[in-house]
Formats: sequence, structure tokens, C-alpha cells
Amino acid sequence: MTIEGWQIIATYGSIWDCELDAGRLEDAGIPNLIDRRGAVGITGPGLAGGTSLFGVTLLVPDEHADEARRILGDGGTSASPPP
Repeated sequence: MTIEGWQIIATYGSIWDCELDAGRLEDAGIPNLIDRRGAVGITGPGLAGGTSLFGVTLLVPDEHADEARRILGDGGTSASPPP
């Protein structure tokens, strides 16, 4: 997903990991979007939520990108930088 004025901050292997970091950003007052890219899954005990063959991406508005990277760079979940 490409949205003008928004940047991909990280790509994740599961929805669960992405949602954890999205929550960290929300707690800091940073708006964000999750692009599940067709992710599906079954949730329940012992499962990490849905997964996507294409990765799950976390986006923030351009003006919050540096702060979001700083927040997630201090011990975020299993994110990888965007390609």
C-alpha cells in the first residue's frame, strides 16, 4: 500500500507483532495504519495471530516518521526495515 504523505516504518511477519508496535506508537500519540496485505489466520492460545506471505506493514504520517523510528528502534518487536 502506498499512501501519499505516509511512510512505511517496518514490515512484520505476523499481524500480532505489528499490532504490538502500532500500540506503542498510539501510546506516544503517533497515528498509524496497518496494511495486512491479505493476511489471514486463526487466533487462539499459542498462536501469533495471522500471517501474510507478503509481510504486514506499519505506516505513519511523514511528519511522525523520525519519532516513530526512534520509538520502535529502542526494542520493538520483530520488525525489519522496509525494503
